[in-house]
Amino acid sequence: MNSANNPQNRRRVPRRAFNKRVGLLVNGVYMVSESTQLGEGGMLIVCPQKLEIGQKLVVTFKLPDAVQAVVRGIIRYRLEPKGDAKHPCYGIEFINLDFNLKREIRSFVASKSQQEEAA
Repeated sequence: MNSANNPQNRRRVPRRAFNKRVGLLVNGVYMVSESTQLGEGGMLIVCPQKLEIGQKLVVTFKLPDAVQAVVRGIIRYRLEPKGDAKHPCYGIEFINLDFNLKREIRSFVASKSQQEEAA
């Protein structure tokens, strides 16, 4: 996939590194996965289970300031593992995100540390 077609290059909102455990409820099955990025529009996760593009799910996660989030989402794309990675990444678009949670996520993304900015 060339960089122009890479879904990460078409983002509408900024994201921030978010290396946390997240809960996924997919087709009635609960699993725990790892997130890598978070933005008000969605999240990037690493997941060993195969997920389908277009599949709907519920994501639960906790922001650093103790805000617990439960969000409906849809799988928008899959990135194959690269380098030492063993599992694919999935891009999740949030659906009907609550206004207050959207504001909390926006604040979290905007408060990037200087180390993250330099990376």
